[in-house]
Amino acid sequence: MTSARGRAQPWRLVFERRTPPFIDALMGYTGGDDTLTQVTLDFPTQEAAIAFAERQNLAYAVLNSPPERPRPNVRSLLREPRKSRPRHRTQPQVRR
Repeated sequence: MTSARGRAQPWRLVFERRTPPFIDALMGYTGGDDTLTQVTLDFPTQEAAIAFAERQNLAYAVLNSPPERPRPNVRSLLREPRKSRPRHRTQPQVRR
């Protein structure tokens, strides 16, 4: 069993909303006519994401995620100190 991550998080290009959302008068749902907000593009590296944005003449901002905290070992959290107890249940001795 290994505890290392299989793959780093990809760089993601997310489009911002160009028009404000509106409320449908009949049903009350929040809607919008900007379908680009549903599109996200993943890239293997930061340089690839920036190169794509520059080729498409898109204004971009690079947001780095906070550093990931090391995950604790679950087994050590669940382990409790063992109480002193016999391994096998002893039968009461009957004297005749």
